[in-house]
Amino acid sequence: DLRDAVVSAFPAAPTEPVRLERTRPRTVFAFFALTIALNILLGQLASVNLASIVTEADPKWAAAAMVMSLLTYVAATTVISSLAPVALRWIRTFLTQFAATFVSLIAPAAVGNIGTNSRYLQQAGARPAVAIASVGATQIFVFASYVILVIVFGVMTGKQEGPDLIPDTTVLLVAAGTVGVAALLLAIPATRRAIGSRISPMLSTTWPRLLESARQPRRIAMGVGGALLLNLTYAAAL
Repeated sequence: DLRDAVVSAFPAAPTEPVRLERTRPRTVFAFFALTIALNILLGQLASVNLASIVTEADPKWAAAAMVMSLLTYVAATTVISSLAPVALRWIRTFLTQFAATFVSLIAPAAVGNIGTNSRYLQQAGARPAVAIASVGATQIFVFASYVILVIVFGVMTGKQEGPDLIPDTTVLLVAAGTVGVAALLLAIPATRRAIGSRISPMLSTTWPRLLESARQPRRIAMGVGGALLLNLTYAAAL
């Protein structure tokens, strides 16, 4: 009845049938995969003396790792603030990144981060569509920073003397195999439609937000700098 009332009030609005399915095969598969992963992890921890790890740790290295880990939250706060459509309080945004990490303990990392930050922006006054688009744009910044760092460090390690970590032949075979598999998948119309159905909504929401941010070089600089700092501090903590 509620659905019929909404349709009658807004007849031109797009409608989709509601899926009332509560348990999907993917959910069952994810549950069993998580169970197997926990069993493997607990089996590994059984042979580890956690007390000795703490007592024998070097306090200086532990402190350095803690500082680098803390800086990852500072970097994440910078990235979110750079593309936020509304004014944000820095300390509250900083604490939200801790909340996103906590949520990611029981949810996929990307889902926990995107969901928590999107909800935070909505609570700060942003419209839901704009909030999701802004968080999606930050993910593009982070992904772009991955590419930049891979290229930079690839060039740096390629110029150093000494044995290569990965033989050139292996790299070429892996790259060729990846391209070949991707080409085969894209040759299937159903695969192209599935990829397009997933990418098109993301681009339609994030692209306008990116264009709007591009008019403000300061925001772009903050976003790129924060994304680079995020990945570098993760690597430094490791």
